[in-house]
Amino acid sequence: MKRVCVFLCLAVCFGCSDDSDNPEEQTQIETEQQWQLTAIVENGAEVATPGNCKTAYLILEEDGTFRGLVGVNQLDGTFDIDPISGKISFKYTMTQLGSLEPNVIEFEKMYMKLFGKIISYISSDDDLKLYYGDNSYLQYQIEEVEKL
Repeated sequence: MKRVCVFLCLAVCFGCSDDSDNPEEQTQIETEQQWQLTAIVENGAEVATPGNCKTAYLILEEDGTFRGLVGVNQLDGTFDIDPISGKISFKYTMTQLGSLEPNVIEFEKMYMKLFGKIISYISSDDDLKLYYGDNSYLQYQIEEVEKL
């Protein structure tokens, strides 16, 4: 019986992990800011993009709408977030412009495939990670944009 209790205690202690990538309480995502893509991370490692292309940004509005750019195409839509659970979902439309640059087209396909899988987020003051899997995310940073 003592062995069973010791085993259960060890299983509970080692089975609980400190998952710092998914904290229990999220911060709100900064709205009215341009979030510029800085990295695509899959299974903890940064993924190379076609031609090192990372032309993508998002602007999330307080009213739950967003707009953005991926390669040469524009995104428009809505998003829902739950700051307690860190869940996020997007509904969007995208323009279908072509590009003479094959790397841009390949990047758009790669990005949109991952963007369509986003399920959660982690946000800090100037960093946003949109998760599409375990330790796999699109990482953004705020980019200052001059207002006209």
